[in-house]
Amino acid sequence: MKHRRHAEHPRESGDATASEHSAGVLYVIATPIGNLKDLGQRACEVLASVDFIACEDTRHSKVLLDHLGIRRPLLSCFAQNEAQRTPEIIARLRAGENAAIISDGGTPCISDPGMLLVDACHQAHIRVSPIPGPTAFAAALSASGFSGQDAVFIGFLPRDSGPRLARLRPYLRHPGPLVLYEAPHRLSALCDDLLALFEPERELLIARELSKLFEELLRLPLSAVRDWLDAQERIRGEFVLVLAPAPQREASVDQSKVDAVIDVLHGHGLSTRAIRDVVVQLFSLRSSEVYARVLERSERK
Repeated sequence: MKHRRHAEHPRESGDATASEHSAGVLYVIATPIGNLKDLGQRACEVLASVDFIACEDTRHSKVLLDHLGIRRPLLSCFAQNEAQRTPEIIARLRAGENAAIISDGGTPCISDPGMLLVDACHQAHIRVSPIPGPTAFAAALSASGFSGQDAVFIGFLPRDSGPRLARLRPYLRHPGPLVLYEAPHRLSALCDDLLALFEPERELLIARELSKLFEELLRLPLSAVRDWLDAQERIRGEFVLVLAPAPQREASVDQSKVDAVIDVLHGHGLSTRAIRDVVVQLFSLRSSEVYARVLERSERK
């Protein structure tokens, strides 16, 4: 099959190898996270011109393409088969075909399949070209009212509370917002862990069903999240959470002294909560921060 070249991306002469000249392009295309009208004109044009489209779910992607009036071959490429699909797609790109990779919604490789394929393209010196567009975490962050400076995208956390808390502890004093994804059936447990680690007055933006018919965004302190959850008849939708930046500490504390007190109290057999209460009183530190430090020190014993 003769491959197509796009006028906006001409091949450049110079140090490129012969294989780079003959290979096709992999376009990483962001698709709507809800409202189909959010897809840009350039993304539509590229989707209509490539030789085939690698997608997370062919049935889901067909709905989008039918809406756009695009008829291109679809190739499934999801988390469970991406490793097996990648050599096939690389071979076709090497042969000169152009391809696009899309997910069920949003930007591929951002908590969605695509990383293995994109990495393989770089390893094979095959050109990768991103077509930017909708991304759930950027949409939620932009609507949070928190500064985007030093924002950290964490995405999905571990399913179990212990690993989840361990993943969050390094960000206790992070000066920027934290952006998280979570499934509806795990939202309550995650919010409980956030309240256990972070200050109760710390605000959390809960964004549900972004750009969809039942879109909802609310911002409330962590201490009020449980009441909101309990008021829901059923927790449904796709959630993005944005945790406000950590409040700046007014005075520095010698952490080695704090650790020494924790270790002494632990040696006397005090419970985790009792140690926390003593350290909070001695050093005028935040309860959630001390609690996390006590847990960390206890795990080392």
